[in-house]
Amino acid sequence: MPMDGISKNIKNAAQELYDRVSRKSRRTSRRRAEPIDSSMSMPFAEGRDPLSLSATLSALTTDFGWEGHLLESLITDRWAEVVGLDIAAHSSVIEVKENVIVVECDSTAWATQLKLMKTSIIRNILDAFPEATIIDVVFRGPHAPSWKKGIRAVPGRGPRDTYG
Repeated sequence: MPMDGISKNIKNAAQELYDRVSRKSRRTSRRRAEPIDSSMSMPFAEGRDPLSLSATLSALTTDFGWEGHLLESLITDRWAEVVGLDIAAHSSVIEVKENVIVVECDSTAWATQLKLMKTSIIRNILDAFPEATIIDVVFRGPHAPSWKKGIRAVPGRGPRDTYG
């Protein structure tokens, strides 16, 4: 008799295991039974040709929203072409932030002169890059060293327009 009870337990456990396995296989078989679009799986169907690299990259930049950043870097790289070699020799683009170009000049005299030419420089940028949304250009003089640090620093305003 005790063997009969053990065999029933084994039989019940085996049946339960079989039911679990068969339920899982039924679920996976339903997933596989979903209809597959046969037009997409055909090797020579229309639309299966590979895209060109330029089309793929332009789609990628559009999808990720990189167009503005790429345009900003293009303006930075082509600064000499936009403003001319003479001006580019004495100025360089530091950053482009929120549609404003920040330019550092060799001296305050160059910064002042370029401030007077701001409208023509913005027009040149928009002519060279029509899709650009640049609204302003800020010109800065050279960065002077800080006189506020060190053992010999004294309170006060310090030197003003010494550098430039």
